[in-house]
Amino acid sequence: MTPSTTETAITAAVHQAMQKTLPQYYTVELADEIAADTIAELEELHPGTTHSGEPTASIRAEAEQILAQCCQRRPDRDPATGNLLSGVEDTDETFRDRLLCVERHGHDSDHRDAMRRTWPRQGVTA
Repeated sequence: MTPSTTETAITAAVHQAMQKTLPQYYTVELADEIAADTIAELEELHPGTTHSGEPTASIRAEAEQILAQCCQRRPDRDPATGNLLSGVEDTDETFRDRLLCVERHGHDSDHRDAMRRTWPRQGVTA
């Protein structure tokens, strides 16, 4: 696998820093190992992104799946927040009613949440 620009820059910086500040300890192998450890630590700190800061393929695929969902809420819920329109606080029994419809955009059946509970689509005329 070809190293990214970021990996190349980090590796070069480690080599240069070791040659200038720790010449007695410098070896190509040690500098490469330190650079690899640094890159691995950065990847742990910023999971889900590539070295360029772009989302990884798996994160993009997950986002595309979410964006393809209908995302409508039950009729008695605020479309943006999921709060009850009546202003009543949710309980443990009603909190899950905040869930969005997970059907694909443009579906022609009832809405369905991730728990497979359904509610009728509104405003559909035959």
